[in-house]
Amino acid sequence: MFAAQDTADNAAQLVVLLEGLTPDASRQLKAALAAADAHHLAEPAFTISDPPSAAANNRLLALFQAAGTAPATHEQCPLESYLNPATACWQGHATVVKYDVEKVHPHLPPRPSTP
Repeated sequence: MFAAQDTADNAAQLVVLLEGLTPDASRQLKAALAAADAHHLAEPAFTISDPPSAAANNRLLALFQAAGTAPATHEQCPLESYLNPATACWQGHATVVKYDVEKVHPHLPPRPSTP
């Protein structure tokens, strides 16, 4: 996915890991993406229905950071900035970012509290 390509198709590639997304917030996000697609933005190429743990996501992100395709967490731009690959936020033509939904978009329905 992130290897150099010999073809003319070098479209920008963005992977966004979202943690803490409730089913209700997921429905809201899908609706927002559908509305954005009306403005000719790309829809997600894939989603993961049974995601790994936060610790596993952190390890994966560390590998992408070491490879230079993910910014250090404290250097990340706002999520919306990654929708345009021409911004200074991008790391080459492929970028991986991770956000905790409650911190980035606190207006989304919160996760149920555990007893």
